[in-house]
Parts: sequence; C-alpha cells; structure tokens
Amino acid sequence: MLHIGSIARSTPARMLATAVGMGLLTYVTLLATATTAVAYTLLGCAFDSSSINPIEYRFYSISDTDVETGVGTAEVLWDATSAPGFFYECTTCSDPDINITDDYYAGDFYAQVSYSCDGDDTYTGNEVDMQFNTKYNLNADQNEVIAMHEMGHAYGLDHIQGSCHAMTVPIRWTCSPDRPSSDDVNGVDYIY
Repeated sequence: MLHIGSIARSTPARMLATAVGMGLLTYVTLLATATTAVAYTLLGCAFDSSSINPIEYRFYSISDTDVETGVGTAEVLWDATSAPGFFYECTTCSDPDINITDDYYAGDFYAQVSYSCDGDDTYTGNEVDMQFNTKYNLNADQNEVIAMHEMGHAYGLDHIQGSCHAMTVPIRWTCSPDRPSSDDVNGVDYIY
C-alpha cells in the first residue's frame, strides 16, 4: 500500500504478484493494440498510392504460357481481396507499372521483383520488373503461387514467417485457402 509521504513495506510475494500482473497487463495491452500489418516491413519502396488504381502489368517476351496463366489467376485472387488498388493486364501499354518477363536464370529463385527507389520511398518511374525463372519448369498452378507472392512484393510487402500467407517464405505449395490471406491484405493496407 502506498501513501503520500510514506512507503508501505512490500513482501517478496507482493512484489512478485505486482510484477507478474504488470507483465500480463502489458502483454494483453500489446495484443489488443498491435495489428498483424505491423509485422510487415516495407520491402524497400512501394507504388505511389495515388497510382494503384489500376496497377498495370504487361508481359514481354514470355516463353512459358504457364507463367501468363499463373499471373492471370493471381491477379484475380488479389483483386478479389479488399486490398487497395487492383492489378490489370494492359496488352498495349508502353509504360506499365509492372514489366513481366521470363527466362532461364542460373540463380536459385522461382521469380523476383527488381526496382529502384526515389527518395520518398516510391518506385522510380512508378515501375517494377518481375522476372520468372523457367529453370524450374513450373506448371500454371505453381506459377500462380509464385505470381501471388511476387505481386505482394510489387505492392511493397516483404517476406513473413508463418503459415499460409502469400508472403510466407519458404513458398508453401499446399496452402489452403490458396489466395492472399487477411494478413497479406492488412500488410498492403498498412503501406497504402
């Protein structure tokens, strides 16, 4: 018991109970105020938020039709979420937001997104390149999983450890549901 001008003596048991109570209160407060989205860190930069309606992509020199099919399905899955913005295949755009190519690369990656950033954490020219590696000869369903993951990077999301999320690494081939999770969408909401 604390009184103004005097300090009551505490027993070790009271001090332990107080410490445990304060720790539990802090833990519950953190759980109540933290959102899953803060687990996501910005990959480096993102699109200018005023230009994500739509995020236009275009295929260049695609040799594997399974890549196109996978990207098209991943587009539908992302667009069906409440994430801000939407993806749109633009077959005639001279300067799309995402340039998609495929080729045989010696590196150990299924696909990658490359970009450079302006000083304000937006993509230079509001543009990213997405390259699919044909080295692994993935089918359309596998390319869908990879495209969904890479589209998350295009949004600006980094990797996350965990169960079945589009941004989970290593890639989970058998996740259900096979669409961006609420955590993925929360991450996009957090950025935009």
